[in-house]
Amino acid sequence: MDLLARINLSKVGWVHLEECFRRHPALFLGICLLGGVLLFFSPPESRLPLLLLYLCVLPFLHLRRACIAVLVVLASFISTSLRVTMPGPEMAATPGCVLAEVVDRQLVTIHDKTSWRIDFYVHEFRSDLGVLLAKGICVHAHAPLPCPVFGGRVYRVHGDLLVDPSGQARFRPEWKTVAEQRKSFSFVELRVSLRRMLEKIFTSLFVNQDERVVAGALTFGLYKDPFLQHLMHRAGVEHVLAISGFHFGIVAALTLLFLQGLHPRFRACFAFLFLTMYLIAVGPLPSVLRSWWAGTVVLLGIFLGKSSSGLNCLGVGLIAATLLNPISLTELGCQLSFLATAAILFYSTHILEVCSCLFRPKNKDEFVGYSIADQTLATILHRLFPAFSLIIPVWAVLIPYQLAFMPDISLLGIIYNLCIPLLYSLAMPCILLAVILYPIPLLPKLLVFIGSIPLRCGMFLVQSAPESSLTSLSTGHLPAFMAHFIIVAFFLCGCILEGRRETQRTDVWKACI
Repeated sequence: MDLLARINLSKVGWVHLEECFRRHPALFLGICLLGGVLLFFSPPESRLPLLLLYLCVLPFLHLRRACIAVLVVLASFISTSLRVTMPGPEMAATPGCVLAEVVDRQLVTIHDKTSWRIDFYVHEFRSDLGVLLAKGICVHAHAPLPCPVFGGRVYRVHGDLLVDPSGQARFRPEWKTVAEQRKSFSFVELRVSLRRMLEKIFTSLFVNQDERVVAGALTFGLYKDPFLQHLMHRAGVEHVLAISGFHFGIVAALTLLFLQGLHPRFRACFAFLFLTMYLIAVGPLPSVLRSWWAGTVVLLGIFLGKSSSGLNCLGVGLIAATLLNPISLTELGCQLSFLATAAILFYSTHILEVCSCLFRPKNKDEFVGYSIADQTLATILHRLFPAFSLIIPVWAVLIPYQLAFMPDISLLGIIYNLCIPLLYSLAMPCILLAVILYPIPLLPKLLVFIGSIPLRCGMFLVQSAPESSLTSLSTGHLPAFMAHFIIVAFFLCGCILEGRRETQRTDVWKACI
């Protein structure tokens, strides 16, 4: 029997929370797995408030679903504790030996000095006394040229494990002690070759260095330019350069568009192939893996002739991230990526409907009766409503996190997010097509010329953003627990709205596709 029905609170609307989770089981399972992971990685003093926050939701679920949630959270907590050993924050620099796998490597330039940035997955790190101090975590190190390690290999290296005050670990190896242990499956070297080829293509296509850096960072994350990131942060649009579902959606849409004459199953297979190649090129970042899994579920639905559920696609990405690399979920960027996507899926349609109802003329005759200025204003507003419907829920979920965990908030982002993502979304398809059609004479140059128009407009707006104390808001004053409470309440309201929505869907796990 439903616990909510027992206490007769159905009029309040909480019964729709159960309905939302029934329709989207992948989302429900992903949230439960995420709860166990966050409980494990939270500091001991924060675990009790988080646990109480989660327990407040249980009385509003069906008894069986509440029991399942408790069991899944407990299993996630236990499995994470068995797979991961976190180094303590008191470890300033502990010497020892690491058994680690190379999961990514790329060239970086810092202060005009070029080196290799190596990302290791630590199978185990033992101190010189033989004590196991870390396992199941990712650390990075910098290696000289030529690179002493390659992707797809497990190495044993002696060095120092360092942990900064925020709890982030990195490794300082003694490269003379590198000893290869075994080979493993990896796309790292293929990714390195692809990125080198892409850099040559971008150098050939773009004469202007600033345009080349922006275009390469926007499409493939090729360039990590600190000055560009500073400009984007000042304008409040640095998220545009983070490879995510925005980019994967454009790649999938282009593939499906140009293969319209084929059978849907063949189109889905080709789109999956291009998405996988794009994943290999940009690297296994948390937001990238989430987007790839979500896109895979959508394409699987096309292959099977079924419509996909955006929330279930998000849930599948969350499940995959939890099972493959739980520590990635502790990164602020990964959490914001999931939360921003969920906020859009929950609220964008409702916000668009409200805006349209407030400013929509009753009929055509009423619109014709407006003055020229009012007609122009109404037309502009209706063009901006889709952007508002995306920006408002994203800002509602980002602001609590920014107030609690980030140094400042760019107030310009409220305005710049109305145009910069749109301009770059117009430029990105042209740039991608120019890269794909690079061997064809003249056509890539023409596509780059077309794509450079919105790209230059976006660059001009970003570079013209004023830098002053009036355009940013100092943060760090909101307690972490209060930020988590606001986020959970915002998320639950979205679940309730989703549960209230009428739908013909009555299946369970088939709802994922």
